[in-house]
Amino acid sequence: MDHNLRYTYHISDDYFTWLRDNGIDTTKFMSNRKNGNYRPTFLCLKDTQNPDILWMVPLSTQYEKYQDKKLEIENKRHKEYIGIVLGQYNGRGNAFLVQNAFPILEKHIDHVHTRNGNPIPVSQPIADEVKNKLHQLRQIRRAGNTKLGFIDIEKIEQLLMRELAASKNTQSVVESKKLEQKQQDEHKKVMPALTSSDNSILKRISDSAKGSMFDSYFSGRSTIDKNQASHFVLRTLAFFSNFDKGAMERIFKNSKLYDGDNNKLNKSIGEVIAGFFSGSGSGSGAGSGAGKGRGNGGDNYR
Repeated sequence: MDHNLRYTYHISDDYFTWLRDNGIDTTKFMSNRKNGNYRPTFLCLKDTQNPDILWMVPLSTQYEKYQDKKLEIENKRHKEYIGIVLGQYNGRGNAFLVQNAFPILEKHIDHVHTRNGNPIPVSQPIADEVKNKLHQLRQIRRAGNTKLGFIDIEKIEQLLMRELAASKNTQSVVESKKLEQKQQDEHKKVMPALTSSDNSILKRISDSAKGSMFDSYFSGRSTIDKNQASHFVLRTLAFFSNFDKGAMERIFKNSKLYDGDNNKLNKSIGEVIAGFFSGSGSGSGAGSGAGKGRGNGGDNYR
């Protein structure tokens, strides 16, 4: 639900438990229950700087009481009192208690206030006046006059900001893991299944003297140039697979060195195999060792 639509809401009891757990005195809040029912209703306003924070302004149907209180304060101070806004809501006079406003998160809202199943909006002029008075109250408190208002809204706001930061960090980690899993799943879709023969080739490599070096390149952990590592792996695969191009392609596609470019992979495999039989290396990235030809260079891998 869009909390800009001037509806009123009821707040979850869990919010007040959370406040007490964090050292906030909740005795200055209006009681959230009466005879087992939620009270009061709260006008909900979005924070102008952080849309994740909502400001709740309680309503009271004791119109005359707060009208007298407002007049008393204004006569004593000789200026307008911004802590109480008087207006009509749901067909009767209500006092909008800006002096009792406080911030929450959306999860702290229990439900919207309704009549016959329909939400009851506050009139736009009243909602605008309450929003303006709340802005003024917060500015005055920031300037140092924290006596205006009954609740330590600054401390609550700090607690909410910390909770939001922690939640976003957690969400970032979760999203990162989801993205990593998605990439792995997409990679698996294009990865050809390794045959028993392929696995046998990999075992022979891992058992060889060059196994640890191969594994380093194959896993993508090597700090050397990726192209150089790719050719090293392909040269090794060429020897152990008896130049089986299909096996070379399947195994390499399962490696972290594969970048999805089949044309480049096929070209590289062709260069490697040609390099073995020509005795002149395996194209770009080819070095000595396996690239010197099958007859004499290949034995270096045994």
